[in-house]
Amino acid sequence: MIKTILTPIDGSPAAFSAFQYSLKLAEILEAAVDVLFVVDQRKTQVPFMYAGGAYDITYERIYIPPDQELREFYDRIKADLNKFAARCNQRCQELADEAGVSISTKVIEGYPAEAIQNHALGSDLLVLGRDGENAGTKQETIGSTTEELVRKSPRPVIVCPEEFSVPKKVLFPYDGSRSAENCLQFYTAHLSSKIPKLLFLCAECGDETEPYRNEIDYLNQHSAEVELIQQEDEPINAINSIVKQERPDLIMLGSHGRNKLVDYLLGSTTIHVIRKSNLPVLIVY
Repeated sequence: MIKTILTPIDGSPAAFSAFQYSLKLAEILEAAVDVLFVVDQRKTQVPFMYAGGAYDITYERIYIPPDQELREFYDRIKADLNKFAARCNQRCQELADEAGVSISTKVIEGYPAEAIQNHALGSDLLVLGRDGENAGTKQETIGSTTEELVRKSPRPVIVCPEEFSVPKKVLFPYDGSRSAENCLQFYTAHLSSKIPKLLFLCAECGDETEPYRNEIDYLNQHSAEVELIQQEDEPINAINSIVKQERPDLIMLGSHGRNKLVDYLLGSTTIHVIRKSNLPVLIVY
C-alpha cells in the first residue's frame, strides 16, 4: 500500500504540476504527501579562493577568507531562497487544504538530487517535475536532477510534464524484463483497482498469436481492464504511435530493458520517453 508520496518542488511550473499530480494520486490512493524544497547549497555557499602559483614547486595553497561584502551577498541569497521556498510550501499547503489531502512541508539545504534521494527512503513513491528551474538550459545525457533521480531513486518515480492531467488510462509497454515484471506487480498491488484501464503494449511481437498470455491473465485477476496491443515496430516508435491513437493519461515503464548495461550507457527507451513524452511517466525498478 502506498502511504506516503514525496514531491520535491523548486518553484517551477513543472514542479507545481507534479504536486497537483501528487494530490490527485493521494486522493485516489488515500495517501499523504510530503513536500520537500531543497535550497541548492551551490548557490548559497561562499566560493573558496586560494593563493599559490600553479608552477610553484611546493604548490602551497593558502585559503583567503572572502571579504565582508561578498559574505553578506551570499547571506542575502540564502535568505531570499529560503523565503521563496517558504512561499512555495505555503502555496502547496493551500492547494492541499482545498483538496482535503494531508501534507507535510519541509525546507532543507543541500545538493538537490542527493537530498531528495535520501528523503525518498522514507516514502513509497516519488513524484517529480520533468523540467526544473533550469528548464531553458541544455540537458546532457546525465546531468539534470530529474534524470539523476530516475537512474538512482530507491523508490518508484513518476515524472510529470508541465501540463497536468488526471490519470484514467495507463499505457504499459511490456518486454518481459525483470524491471517490467516489477512494474506489473507494482500496478496490481497499488493501482489496478483505482486506475483499471490498461493498454498492454507488446512491441516487436506482431506475429505472435497470444504474447504474454499468463501476464495478461494475472492482470485481469487483479481488477485490470486489459487491452492487448501488438506492434511490429521497435518500442520507442510503438509507444509514440499508441499515445497518438489511444490517448492514455499515464505511461508505465520498467527502468531498464533486457540489456541493462547497454541501456544505462547508451540511453534507454525509458529515458527517451521521459524526455519526449507530454504525459506523466511512471518508472519502476
